[in-house]
Amino acid sequence: MLTSGLEQKQSPGRSFGMHVSIYGEGPGKILAFHGFGQDSTHFGVFEEVIGSTHQLHSFDLPYHGKSRNPIKTDGIEKDALRNFFTGYFRSNKITSFVLVGYSIGAKFALNLVHFFPDMIDRLILIAPDGLKINFWYRMATGTHFSRRIFKYFMEHPAIFLKFTGLLSFFKLLHPSVSRFVKSQVADPDTRKLIYNAWVNYRTLNLDIRILGKKIEKHKIPVEIILGEKDRVISAEAVRPLIREFPYANVHILPVGHHRLIKDAAEYYRNEGFNV
Repeated sequence: MLTSGLEQKQSPGRSFGMHVSIYGEGPGKILAFHGFGQDSTHFGVFEEVIGSTHQLHSFDLPYHGKSRNPIKTDGIEKDALRNFFTGYFRSNKITSFVLVGYSIGAKFALNLVHFFPDMIDRLILIAPDGLKINFWYRMATGTHFSRRIFKYFMEHPAIFLKFTGLLSFFKLLHPSVSRFVKSQVADPDTRKLIYNAWVNYRTLNLDIRILGKKIEKHKIPVEIILGEKDRVISAEAVRPLIREFPYANVHILPVGHHRLIKDAAEYYRNEGFNV
């Protein structure tokens, strides 16, 4: 069963809300955060997996789906995010939950670990972004000046593609990543989404070593699912950081980046979600 609605919470100085789709009717709770360019319905494939044991709350990230928040380019305030979920837990009588984050959605999941570690039963990260700050992401969003350049590139894609082509020629960018970039910037709406998400989500970055200590202190079980053919969030890039999560179990599936939510659901359908 799917129910859907907009949960809204006032935070100091601005209004912050996230649309939520809810699947299942089980007593356990799961909070899930999708990847770039997706929406909350992508986690609907987990409904058969969780059976009657859980209820899954899947959120549209800001600027995605129906969560088109009027966020300024100074980034998402962590206090606003914390206040939103504090109110959400209270109104939905949630006292503990499983946390799932895919790709850029992992940034939101990791911040919930930071805010509410004593409420988390289990953390599942699928091809997680936010474990390591990508060099190009830091370059594009790190300063006011670099953000202006980034915006210019998104408004002038031909120049941006020449730049990425040059990086690929000098082997500073993997060819598959270059092809992915080319496919993403072809559409003006996608370019706008890239800019809004990259710039506004940058304030959600965390010190992964401090987070790892918090996970260890609260003994949070961690599962990391990676794609063997994933060139967006490669296994090689994530593996060195796994040591910061002392309770992590790593599963590598023979797929690329964009199939991973479906393939993760299939993995848990075969292995059992509650094992």
